[in-house]
Amino acid sequence: MRFLLVFSVALVVAIGCSSSTAGAPCTTSTDCGSGARCLFTIGSCSTTGKCEPNPTGPQCGAIELLCGCDGTTVDTGCGFPNGFASGPTTGASGPCASDASSD
Repeated sequence: MRFLLVFSVALVVAIGCSSSTAGAPCTTSTDCGSGARCLFTIGSCSTTGKCEPNPTGPQCGAIELLCGCDGTTVDTGCGFPNGFASGPTTGASGPCASDASSD
């Protein structure tokens, strides 16, 4: 009986230690570990994002391009939580002029 109790406590601790980093601050997706990615609030040029779980299940192809704060194009849309993008952005719609001219 005592072994079962010790084993159960160890299992709960192990599960708690391997929990998701969802909601943790990040600067790149590597900060989030597997199963999560670093996303940034649209309309903020903060270089600190938030770890969000990777989408699961079928995804639509609707992607919206936004000009990022550093002049590179970032994306949002289907598969992103509402209000988040793949990089810091002021929220200006469309690709950045520097990215559009290099195509």
